[in-house]
Amino acid sequence: MMVQFISPGEAKIIRASLADVAAIGGIGVPLLLVLRLLAPISHIPSGSMEPVLQEGDRVLVNNMQYFTKDPERGDIVAFDSGFRGGLWNKEKVRFVKRVVGLPGDEVQIVNGDVYVNGQIFSQPYTVRHDENLALVKVPFEHYFLMGDNREHSYDSRYLGPVPAERIQGKVAFIARPSAFRLGL
Repeated sequence: MMVQFISPGEAKIIRASLADVAAIGGIGVPLLLVLRLLAPISHIPSGSMEPVLQEGDRVLVNNMQYFTKDPERGDIVAFDSGFRGGLWNKEKVRFVKRVVGLPGDEVQIVNGDVYVNGQIFSQPYTVRHDENLALVKVPFEHYFLMGDNREHSYDSRYLGPVPAERIQGKVAFIARPSAFRLGL
C-alpha cells in the first residue's frame, strides 16, 4: 500500500477552501435564519385566491410590513386562521386572503357585488360568485378579508372579521412552480 502525501501548495489550497466555506456558512446560515423569520415562504394549498394566486404557488410574506403602517384595502395578507394543524400538531394554519374591509368599515354583498361603506368595491381580479351577505360592521382593530375566488374561499364571510394581531404580513412576492420547470 502506497501512502501519498499532500504537497504544501495543495494543503494551502485546502485550508483556504475550508476558510471560505466557514466564512460563507458563518454569514449565510444566520442570514437565512433571519430571513425565514422576517420573510417566510408560504405554500398556497387551494384555489381560493385564483386567478391572482394559483394552487401550488409559493409566496414570500413580508412580516415587517405592518410594523410601521396598517394594512390597506386591496393588500394580500397572510394571517393566523385560528386553526391548528391537527390533534398532535399544534402548528398554526396560515391563510392568505385580500383585505376588503378596514376597521370601522361596513361591508355588504348584494347579488355578488361587494359594497364597502355603501359604495361598490370594484375588484376586477375576483372570480364572481352571486351571493348575499348581510351588512357587517368591521370592529376596531379588525379587518374583513376575502379570497378572490369567492365560491371557493373560507374567509371573513364565515370566520368573521380578523383581529389585527393575527395578520402576520403582506404578500411581497409570488413564485410559480411551473415557471421553474425546464422544457415547459
